[in-house]
Amino acid sequence: MVVATGITEKRLANKRFRKTEENILKAFLAEGLFTNANTIARKAGIARSTIYHHHHTIRDIIPDYEKFILNKYRCIIHEIPKTNLFLSRSIYFKTLCFIVANRQTFQIFTHYENNKIFYKMIFEISPQIKDSMKLPKNSETLFSVYTSEVANVIENWAQNGFNESELDKVLNKIMFLTDSARTRLAPLLD
Repeated sequence: MVVATGITEKRLANKRFRKTEENILKAFLAEGLFTNANTIARKAGIARSTIYHHHHTIRDIIPDYEKFILNKYRCIIHEIPKTNLFLSRSIYFKTLCFIVANRQTFQIFTHYENNKIFYKMIFEISPQIKDSMKLPKNSETLFSVYTSEVANVIENWAQNGFNESELDKVLNKIMFLTDSARTRLAPLLD
């Protein structure tokens, strides 16, 4: 019998699963990446086998949350109408609001220096962003540099705990990078 593992909305809807997962996560955060299942189980007050009903291994906790948050993000982003005149601004606004709404999870990522999540999120929206920027097909290098710039702005915001009062300022920085990328980075066209 294969046991389902990982974090999903459906599994988190179960109150018992969610409470156990919260205890696993608290214990994991207290102990760090280089801990073992016995220590996590003891700190969480659960059987070691229960951990494996939630995650294949202790090392899978962060990747499981990354998959969960990216799936959630995809659902949010696909709700934005493609005909929106301010598509890139709308997408980034939704992205930043999503980060604020899931601040605790994103703080876990940044605590463990797993900032690749921001690059993955930008990759998820890259077709829409490239479209709104009217980038030519030979713009992979340009877009890669642009992605790093935007991810860096979000990473800097993370240092302030994803402070909601800074959301507009962060959005304006991202929009400056977006609006000026084609001109600023034109020499990088392949």
